Amino acid sequence: MRTKWMTLAEIALDRHITLDEARRLIDTTHCPAVFKTHETLYLL
Repeated sequence: MRTKWMTLAEIALDRHITLDEARRLIDTTHCPAVFKTHETLYLL
């Protein structure tokens, strides 16, 4: 799997899943997060 910073919406689009499924994925994998002014980036 590639490693890069992605928003929750990008994760959902990349994996062809819904935003709720992407949120659950992030919660279960405990991905590091960086909080920006208008979005959160996750390291995958």
